[in-house]
Amino acid sequence: MDRATNIAVTVDYQDPYVEPLILDSLKKHLPKDRTRFLKHDEDVDSRGCWLQWRTYETIDFERALLHHSIDKPHIFNAYIIRKALIRKHYLAHTVLSHVTKHPSSILKTAFPTTVDFELDYAEFLDEALAEAFELRESFERNVDKLPEDREWWILKPSMSDRGQGIRLFSTEDDLRAIFEAWEAELSDSDDNDSDDNESDSRRSEGAKHLSKTTLDGIVTSHLRHFVAQRYVESPLLFPQPPFSNRKFHVRTYVVAAGALKVYVYDQMLALFASEPFAPLSQGANTINPEHEEDRLTEDDDIVQRIRNIHLTNTCIQAAQDASDMQNDSVHLLSSLPLDTKQHSSIRTQICAITSELFTAALAFPTNFQPLPQAFEIFGVDFMCSPEPDDSDDNAINVHLLEVNAFPDFGQTGDDLKDTVVGGLFEQSVQCVLAPMFHIHHENGIGRAQTEVAKWQNGPNSNLGYGARSIEGRDQKGKLQMVLDIKAGMY
Repeated sequence: MDRATNIAVTVDYQDPYVEPLILDSLKKHLPKDRTRFLKHDEDVDSRGCWLQWRTYETIDFERALLHHSIDKPHIFNAYIIRKALIRKHYLAHTVLSHVTKHPSSILKTAFPTTVDFELDYAEFLDEALAEAFELRESFERNVDKLPEDREWWILKPSMSDRGQGIRLFSTEDDLRAIFEAWEAELSDSDDNDSDDNESDSRRSEGAKHLSKTTLDGIVTSHLRHFVAQRYVESPLLFPQPPFSNRKFHVRTYVVAAGALKVYVYDQMLALFASEPFAPLSQGANTINPEHEEDRLTEDDDIVQRIRNIHLTNTCIQAAQDASDMQNDSVHLLSSLPLDTKQHSSIRTQICAITSELFTAALAFPTNFQPLPQAFEIFGVDFMCSPEPDDSDDNAINVHLLEVNAFPDFGQTGDDLKDTVVGGLFEQSVQCVLAPMFHIHHENGIGRAQTEVAKWQNGPNSNLGYGARSIEGRDQKGKLQMVLDIKAGMY
């Protein structure tokens, strides 16, 4: 790119928490004399360079694809097609296909057993589960067992996010009750909607529900594709305050660029449930009451109690003062009371899983199409569980849960806003965007830590990822490259 070429920048993220951080990062790390921030797309010169950092729905993909060139790049902040990663049933297929071909892959043990199915109405549940062999076998093993002895599963609508529609179950009766409750809720909504016309057609009935939502806030058009994932029943817990034996998951921000490099941001979050962990069988936590009249219903307080204990998504925790929730539920992974070896192990596994996952997605070009002029930030969620073995009584296993496009950065809160989100955006501009515009900073600034993320002895061996020591709440993270297809690093 000619050093005299201007870079037109359009930022329209429509989030007051995120957009100022994006603008600050761009103004700080793009050349001031050649960067113009625009309010209207009409001002873009198609002959120059253009960066779009916007919501997915407002990205002008067509114009960017039409005018993009190596010398005059038109860059945008989302891949057009990436459902192999972000749709839960596609993700399950991506992983299953990969581990079938590569049985030694880390994904084989890192991804909990997951089955997917389609369902329109609860009465057809038996048909929907006809090929969900793992789930049916689990139901059979759970027959006549006490709740504490059962295998538990977590139900997720495939196209939902922010914890919407998540339920826990261990028997087919539990699962059926969940769908019947949703149907009853929708029926009540229809009865109160005088503008809806009645229809005898299932297709028309389904279409009528497209604009409705359940009490969860989940759009009912999302209630068709589902995954059932084995629940990680023994999460890593810390008894000492402020963690107080509460379950948590790790939110990792992953930046994918071009076709294809993948980076992991090493300042990660630990997002905690709002109440101390207890087995699902104890007291009010049970989801399978002995008496039918006591069975769990959607408007029962027990629903919120189960979520507060067993689900770590901050979007679905009990309503409370926002600042209190953030201070209590959101921590840096680096602040957890783990020894150096444990911290290193968790980060190494996260890097290895992420690398393998994106490699797996590349095998499905109809479901994942990385474009050279695109980049995207994903929120990838992991669960940790203690797994002592003969060589290490303090060993920890990391489990991949899901991948989120356009993640909810706001859950980070104000205290860690600059450290995590601000640092992530700065690194994304320095290490990803600047090179895409052929801007190279001096003294190595603008290059990710690629030397710490190389395979040692080939794609099926252990990774030599470096675990950088992170100390203090104010220390911003670094991007670590975990995959580089062009360089053969996979």
